[in-house]
This record gives sequence, structure tokens and C-alpha cells, in this order.
Amino acid sequence: MSTELKTMQHTGSRDVELRLTRFYGGEKVGTCLQLTGPMEMGGVGYVQISKKDMLRLIRVWEKDIGPLGVNGTRISMNLSGRKL
Repeated sequence: MSTELKTMQHTGSRDVELRLTRFYGGEKVGTCLQLTGPMEMGGVGYVQISKKDMLRLIRVWEKDIGPLGVNGTRISMNLSGRKL
């Protein structure tokens, strides 16, 4: 079962709409987030991200891009029982 959570307007370098959906990926994967949007060459594509994937993405972002936050204020996240 999936639940549409939100539609984000004007996202990315192509200024497109992205739909965020929560879905259950089975016992092994658990609850996931799916991002769905228009492909550059037409049609629709999606990416499914598990909690484990999200933790990895956050670490890469903070290491290679910078702290998550607004105006230099770090956002404290506790996605798996431990602070990142």
C-alpha cells in the first residue's frame, strides 16, 4: 500500500513537479519514500529510497556538499535512534 504525502512544485534544475509517496517495500526493506517526476525525454520515472539509503544520502550530502540547514544552522536529524 502507498500513500501520497506531498507534491513539491518547482524542484531541481528543470523546475519540475515531484510527487513524494510513502510505500511499504516488504519485510526486508520496510517503509520507503518514492520520488516520482517527469523524465527529460518524456514519460515518468521514479526513485525509491529506503531509510538506510536516506541515511547514506545525508552522510554524503554533509561530507561533500555541506551541513543540512538554513542560513548556516544545522538541522538535527535522528532517523535511526542516533544523531548524525
